[in-house]
Amino acid sequence: MNDYNLNDDQVLELRHNLMRIVRIFMISERRFPVGGRNARYSPHDFHTLSYLAEHKAARAGEIGRFLEVAPTTMTGVIDRMEAADLIERVPDESDARATRLILTDAGWAMHASIVNQDILNISAMMGALDQCEQAEFRSMVTRISARIEHLI
Repeated sequence: MNDYNLNDDQVLELRHNLMRIVRIFMISERRFPVGGRNARYSPHDFHTLSYLAEHKAARAGEIGRFLEVAPTTMTGVIDRMEAADLIERVPDESDARATRLILTDAGWAMHASIVNQDILNISAMMGALDQCEQAEFRSMVTRISARIEHLI
């Protein structure tokens, strides 16, 4: 049983519009100038940058569990990001056999660029609403986010 009062056409319209917003955010985030040209990055790269920005340092396995990706996928992400000088491996102070990942200066700059692009996207999106609608929308998104957290 659904706990919403939308018919199938309304659900499909909502789906279409949500997918459009997500697509626009994802596409705009994958294009950043690196070395004088636009480089493309994957969503795993961006989530890894965000995770490391929030946690300051982490083992690859921690990030892989957060992203819900296989260790081999995480290894590829780390190798690619290390080659791009976005992250570096440092010895783990609590386990001499392990390493932790940290952001390099370039990684922090990339993370800042992502956040800045998100701010621009959100500003454009919120510009379609008046001030009262913006407050209501923020409240609704917060409630929706809390309600669906258990789905992942």
